[in-house]
Amino acid sequence: MKPLNKIKTDWSPKFAYAIGLIATDGNLSSDGRHIVFTSKDADLIDNFQKSLEINYHIGKKSSGSQREKKYFVIQIGSILFYKFLLSIGLMP
Repeated sequence: MKPLNKIKTDWSPKFAYAIGLIATDGNLSSDGRHIVFTSKDADLIDNFQKSLEINYHIGKKSSGSQREKKYFVIQIGSILFYKFLLSIGLMP
């Protein structure tokens, strides 16, 4: 089965903004597929989705030993986008 490319990788100011967010507050998982972006700011998560022109589920998580889930998180599962991020120098 061919992987779907749901995320457009055409460079634009909005796309560059999203890449910057991934580089600063994101994470490339070691599985070679998932990109995770976490923030306390719900508006930042929303802007991230708009910049990538996606609409994924936004979850909540806690940090460390805390129980309160006060961080917003979005997880993108895309092998092609993951490989693109590797090609521009981001690392897991």
